[in-house]
Amino acid sequence: FDEARRLWAVARATYDELGLRFRQAARSPIAASIEMLAGDPAAAERELRWGYDKLESMGEKGVSGTVAAFLAEAIYAQGRDDEAEAFAEIAGQTTADDDLVPQILSRATRGRVLAKRGELKQAEALGREALRLVEQTDFPDLHADVLLSVAEILGSGEDAESLVERAREVWAQKGNVVGAESAARLLAQRSASA
Repeated sequence: FDEARRLWAVARATYDELGLRFRQAARSPIAASIEMLAGDPAAAERELRWGYDKLESMGEKGVSGTVAAFLAEAIYAQGRDDEAEAFAEIAGQTTADDDLVPQILSRATRGRVLAKRGELKQAEALGREALRLVEQTDFPDLHADVLLSVAEILGSGEDAESLVERAREVWAQKGNVVGAESAARLLAQRSASA
């Protein structure tokens, strides 16, 4: 993580030096991904808020919707469900239907929020839709994230456990050691509580 953060700092300094504020803001999900993998969603939120606010101040709407989707995830990870849902809605409403990343993340976040509220039928429908959409992509990290989101929506049981195992496999195939280890820990926790 130290090396990833160092490399991002170099990239950020280069963007600053060249005056590429739009590009720096649009790339804020890269820095946020580092922080989410490191287990620091508050740091991820700071990166994404900077990017989102900068894009909004420029009047940019398409990329800001994508950043809003990642921001919703970071906020959700901190337990602020209503705020996460609001950003997920922004992402879903301000991006094109075929802009899959924000549409997928929007559904996954909204589904988890609804599941916590006990609105299980609608939550599962959103989760399954996110899963159907992510299968159209070649974005393994997103695929694994959505598998875990749907597992969270489903709660316990074989279906949920199977989704966590699939996420672990996707991350392992991708070479995302941190993600694969995280999913393996989640599987062990689920087994211990069963």
